[in-house]
Amino acid sequence: MDDKTVVTLIRILWLTLCSMMLYSRFAFQYAGAARMRSFLDNWVVSKTKRIWGTGAMLTGFVIIILALSVLSDLSVLEAILTLMLVGVLVGDGLLNFVPAYFGNFKEKMQDAWVRQRPNNPNDSKLFGTVNF
Repeated sequence: MDDKTVVTLIRILWLTLCSMMLYSRFAFQYAGAARMRSFLDNWVVSKTKRIWGTGAMLTGFVIIILALSVLSDLSVLEAILTLMLVGVLVGDGLLNFVPAYFGNFKEKMQDAWVRQRPNNPNDSKLFGTVNF
């Protein structure tokens, strides 16, 4: 693969990932806390979660391999953004693919949130706070 193709691929993946994350935030805010909790409860036990995690990790590994092949042609900003993209993809992949080690992290954070707020366990700010 030539340098321009690799850089274009990295940019497309980065923009796609950012768009998906932004869209999910809008969708969850629109759906409300109850529907968000229902979705997340189903997501935790679904096979889709592990498939998503596998895909995210594989994509991250492919990107880092491709980026290493053209590292000298990347600007400093492109290299930083590439490393950030790989970090997000591999981190998300680990959270979703390896539940015994990383996958329960968000669930623990959400449970801690609910324990701290016994009067309002369905707080609509849960999603934004736990994910940031």
